[in-house]
Amino acid sequence: MADEFDTDKGVKDDYVGTIVDAFFKGSEQRPDDVSLVLVKIAEDGDQVEDYYRVGTDWASFDGGETVEHASKSKVRADSQLGILTEKAMLCGAETVIRERSDANGNKGYKTAKLWPGLTFHWTVEKRHINFKGSDGEMVDRDVYKSYPDAFIGVNEQVSTGSSTPVENDAVDIPPEVFAKLKVLAQSKPFSDWVDEALTIDWVRDNMLKALSDESFYETLRKE
Repeated sequence: MADEFDTDKGVKDDYVGTIVDAFFKGSEQRPDDVSLVLVKIAEDGDQVEDYYRVGTDWASFDGGETVEHASKSKVRADSQLGILTEKAMLCGAETVIRERSDANGNKGYKTAKLWPGLTFHWTVEKRHINFKGSDGEMVDRDVYKSYPDAFIGVNEQVSTGSSTPVENDAVDIPPEVFAKLKVLAQSKPFSDWVDEALTIDWVRDNMLKALSDESFYETLRKE
């Protein structure tokens, strides 16, 4: 039952979502304050972008694929990235996460390649934080962050980074676009799927013919 005193936490809550992209990025105000950015596609077709802070004095020297620190080899356990990874492993993804770390130089938390293709159920948690801001003033507030609480599986189409051909357009669909089209196809009737697909810039520019072919839609529904 809805509660009239519910508030908008500013973070999407209680949904199944597949990670379609992951990279490290510094904040605009403080480039040395780096976060892992996860781009997710929810079951309802929403694209969600969440940031998980690594900490200050971290940097990426390879376009966001990995992150390094001048004097530290480990990520803090209480960092948002540390909490994210621990929760993901505890809810069932430990084996695949460790396998991906092994395959990418045993970098553990420090490689973004752990994440694409993983599908979880996500819930929002409230945490109280206090720290000294850049102006020297103490910041004391509640923050809301989305974390996984159930591992659903791996979307191999996304995790391999491969593209999917569309015969009648002779183009390849980028994995993140394919993932969104697939999620939409499995949750919406054909006419609604077309309407939603047309909101995606890449689709409008590259695959209008495929949208008129219901067989492509049916293929996505069955995958």
